[in-house]
Amino acid sequence: VLGVFGLGVVRAIGLIDKLDNDKYRVVLSMYYVSNLTFEQIAEDTHMSFRWIHKLHGRALKEFEKYMISS
Repeated sequence: VLGVFGLGVVRAIGLIDKLDNDKYRVVLSMYYVSNLTFEQIAEDTHMSFRWIHKLHGRALKEFEKYMISS
């Protein structure tokens, strides 16, 4: 699934771990590393599906900054 980023799994996990926002790290890790759906992430984190979807979008933007700078 991390092929979405065009990165190897180890490198992608390393970049996810560098994100400053804990929620961004959790959402990206759960979605791309653990292969959970947004619904599953929402249930596991006790957040709404809509909020997980928004966090995911924001997290990807932040992740892209780390990809470009690394």
